[in-house]
Amino acid sequence: MVIIDKNTDIQLYKNEDCFVLEYTDELENILSKIKKINEVEIYAKPILLLNKYEQNINPYFANSVDKVIDNEYFEHKEYKKDPLVIKINTKISLLKNQKTDDSDIAFKILRYIYSRDEKLFPFMSIKNKYGYSYPKIDHMLDKNSNQLFESFDFLVDNRLLEPIFYDRCHFCPECYSGFLNFKEVCPKCYSVDINSEALIHHFECAYVGLESEFKHGNKFICPKCDKELFHIGVDYDKPSFVYTCNKCSNEFQNALVQGNCFNCRSIYDVDNLIKRDIYEYELTILSENSALFGFQNIFTNILETNLEILTPKIFERYVEIELNRIKRYKKSVSTLVAINLDDIKNIYKDANDLKTIKQIFIQIADVIKNFLRSTDIITSFNDIMYGVLLVETPFDGAKIATSRLKKEIEELVEVNLNKKYKIDIHLKQITNENNLEELMEFFNNV
Repeated sequence: MVIIDKNTDIQLYKNEDCFVLEYTDELENILSKIKKINEVEIYAKPILLLNKYEQNINPYFANSVDKVIDNEYFEHKEYKKDPLVIKINTKISLLKNQKTDDSDIAFKILRYIYSRDEKLFPFMSIKNKYGYSYPKIDHMLDKNSNQLFESFDFLVDNRLLEPIFYDRCHFCPECYSGFLNFKEVCPKCYSVDINSEALIHHFECAYVGLESEFKHGNKFICPKCDKELFHIGVDYDKPSFVYTCNKCSNEFQNALVQGNCFNCRSIYDVDNLIKRDIYEYELTILSENSALFGFQNIFTNILETNLEILTPKIFERYVEIELNRIKRYKKSVSTLVAINLDDIKNIYKDANDLKTIKQIFIQIADVIKNFLRSTDIITSFNDIMYGVLLVETPFDGAKIATSRLKKEIEELVEVNLNKKYKIDIHLKQITNENNLEELMEFFNNV
């Protein structure tokens, strides 16, 4: 069945091989509805555009879908055996089996590009305020936000996409629109009502004056020596221009160039406009792992392989048991440790290759493993925050042990990458005066 109505329940087609859309006025809304759903088996599903009446397809929409098809293709269900459709669905089957959060737009873009396994190309278009768009992912984004460039910057900075230079553009600093009217204005009153006239330099007598001073009908006659000038480059040249403002009568040689935004009407000197390069994008060696498991999950997966990491809920239960034990016997203390590895994400962009990244993460996991005793408990609250329960360990003892842990991890990374990384570790002692809520809140406040 062909989707022609924007009110169609897209979930009904979740298990189809592809979406088949008809080229109608509803196409834009249908594409947005599909691409804004944060389920990879929907937003990344192959989209075919049925040109039922052999119309001239708008190039923007032709580039927004995976393939434009005709009636014969559709009636014979050729998409069932189309290599392109099969290839995309094979990639999607790998992506949908992973537990990830596709609400992050940068992550969503990465997973979409991975499902196509090809470059993402820019497209010059008035449909996007930037003047350039990426039709394949445009409909994932909010039209008036800066999500596009912010997402690309994040993915490139973390070496998850490789940029390939395509063009250079200027944007409005106020609204980031690429639709600007460049104009020369008077530097004194900023009027655009200016005229320009060439200066003429007569080689023989060295006189320099306005072209109007030399012009006598169809001839150029020097006002100083009365000789006729015949050939530019032989008798004379035109070294520059002089501008005259018709509003304030100011004369000047260099006009001020400004950009007037068509979108928000802001006016900025051209030097103050945002200059940005436009790129094609392709996947890197780090892309596949991040598309499959998430931005930080290489490290999490390695830790889970090397350590018995409990879920936060089970960890909380152990903390509660330990708290009750301490309250009952009133003789011992234990310590909670919050390990923040936020700086570790920079390893993704500082290391040379995936092999190096994994080796460093395995070494860090070994350091943490050696730090823990058989009675200690560890959990992962997210990809950068880990919680540890050091049983029967007073605060001072925990401080010594965690200082050693911090030093070993930071030195390990510095040796491998010749760069300093910061590991944040915070401690909280469990006493008989604590309650469970404040103990667990400790991890949210560090």
